[in-house]
Amino acid sequence: MTTLFRDHNTLARVGIYSYGLKSPQPPETLYEIDVSNLRDPQGQKNLRSLDGRDSQVQAWVLGDSRSAAIISNVSLIVTDLTRRVNWFTIGVRDVHGKYTAPAMAESIAASLVACGIDVTLRHYGLE
Repeated sequence: MTTLFRDHNTLARVGIYSYGLKSPQPPETLYEIDVSNLRDPQGQKNLRSLDGRDSQVQAWVLGDSRSAAIISNVSLIVTDLTRRVNWFTIGVRDVHGKYTAPAMAESIAASLVACGIDVTLRHYGLE
């Protein structure tokens, strides 16, 4: 589990869990984002030994034009929600939980931290 803090004296306000439909399931999440229809690098031989935490896989997934819109929309929603609630969770899922969901979860977490939101990130499909 990775915790990303802007201020190390505060608790994380958002938990982001990536997982696959065929991998261990996270605890119940308030919001679910299904990214299984985005670009999946599984067919790319040079990326097979990597996973969604790797920058090469993230670049491949973010090459799908829909990725940026998802990240932007989630950031806007979360920024608004954190003004009203102390803690909530987001599940990011795909079929396998190795490439697309972790890559999107990492990108969403980075976007939220850049907005000043503290994030805990866990990849259930990679455990």
